[in-house]
Amino acid sequence: MTRGSHWKGILMKTVNVLTKVCLWAFTILILIFIFLPSFYLLIISFEPSKLERIPRSFSDFSLKWYIRLFQRERLPEAIKQSVIVGLLTAAIASFLSLLSGISYRKLRKKSYFLGLLIFPIFVPGIIMAISLAVFFKLINIHASMYTVVLGHVLYALPYAAIVTLVSFSGLKESCIEAARDLGANGFRAFKDIIFPLTRGGIFGGALFAFLLSLNEFIRAYFLSGWQETLSMYMFGQMKGGADPSIYALAGFILLVSIFLVLIALIYFSFIRYSSRSLG
Repeated sequence: MTRGSHWKGILMKTVNVLTKVCLWAFTILILIFIFLPSFYLLIISFEPSKLERIPRSFSDFSLKWYIRLFQRERLPEAIKQSVIVGLLTAAIASFLSLLSGISYRKLRKKSYFLGLLIFPIFVPGIIMAISLAVFFKLINIHASMYTVVLGHVLYALPYAAIVTLVSFSGLKESCIEAARDLGANGFRAFKDIIFPLTRGGIFGGALFAFLLSLNEFIRAYFLSGWQETLSMYMFGQMKGGADPSIYALAGFILLVSIFLVLIALIYFSFIRYSSRSLG
């Protein structure tokens, strides 16, 4: 090996190391930019009077605003409506995603189907909300929580379907054919083969749809009647100035979201472990 090639190898290794360090540093900065505001909000939710700075000791933290939060008259009903809308949205969106996954396997023009499925993502929320409100009025359907559910299904379906289709992409047709060769009908093949192999994507899509519905405001604002969801309640409270309990409510929603994501991660890890055990 010549002296030049030796230094060239050292230079290449140095460049590779610096590239990895820069990529990791950039990734960490992006993650900090994404998550720091949320965690800052969570911290100050325990003492909103310290909004201009981070509380410096545990004595600054208090649960009084969380306690006062659930003493509000309208809040429990808003939470109830949001949970009902979210569960209905998750159920309908995951069912339609399952049907789209089953149909997607048999289609030849998969790209066209996928394009139509994700098209609502590119439609601005305000446009979709106004269009649905005008359409429901045209066919004499009064605004209610059910119209909010329909709007949220259109909003969440593309995201839930993408998650579900990812799980269907790993489904081997040979497994289904083997089940049919052994005498299994369509329902039995779905129950014993398709659903166990794709349930992670189905439940993941349902969770995605629920969280999207829980935090959605624009469609709920235009499509609801006299009832209000949690996001509408927060908007109404913020119009008159930020009450300290609003920060507690935001912190509560963040904690619920984190809890649901952790449950989903544990569930997916269990599914992966079960699949490896069976394999």
